[in-house]
Amino acid sequence: MKSVLVICQEKDQPFYLKTMLGGRDLHLRMETDLLLASQAIVRIPPDLLIIRGPSREYLEEQFKNLASLFPAVPFPVVVVGDSEGLPGLPEFVKNVLPARCDIGHFNEAVSELLKLATRQRARFPVRIGMDLSASALSIIANTVKISATGMLIESPKALAVGGAYEFKFMAVAKIATLPPIKIRILMEETPPEGVKGVRHYAAEFLDMPPERMDKIIEELLS
Repeated sequence: MKSVLVICQEKDQPFYLKTMLGGRDLHLRMETDLLLASQAIVRIPPDLLIIRGPSREYLEEQFKNLASLFPAVPFPVVVVGDSEGLPGLPEFVKNVLPARCDIGHFNEAVSELLKLATRQRARFPVRIGMDLSASALSIIANTVKISATGMLIESPKALAVGGAYEFKFMAVAKIATLPPIKIRILMEETPPEGVKGVRHYAAEFLDMPPERMDKIIEELLS
């Protein structure tokens, strides 16, 4: 599993949880304390380091710190913020993203540096009510995570593995006009410890092109 360390202020952390970094396919660690971040980097170097820099001076300090920790920084670094005025970016800085970077642009940059096939692999933590139905059955369930090709469902009732269902998102004005979406239940997953009274199922979309769902996800997260 790829690991990503983000150095940022606490107020910026919710953004990263909405990106592909919040998916279960990556190990994400976020630090606001620079000493703890340095200790984490030395103990277990990440596959990618992201530094959200509020100022040029802050970024320069982080570059010097990394250079003092490693003769050659062994992982790519992404800078999020204003890098204007820097005398020159170190070789280990592989990308610079604006502070107001949108989720799609961010995911594409991270996917490329981590050598992931596409950003559509990411499963985003999105909790939305859904009206799930099959024949005479109707269940009010929730999404737990969603990607361009499928999602994790939380249901109060048992669903048939291999069974086909259709659903509509509930009370989401941005996508209220979407027709029902067809899915197939692939497997039942174990809910996290402490979650009781519901069951979790992984499902794939049957009639939704990944490119279309990708845009819907951006609408849901915006």
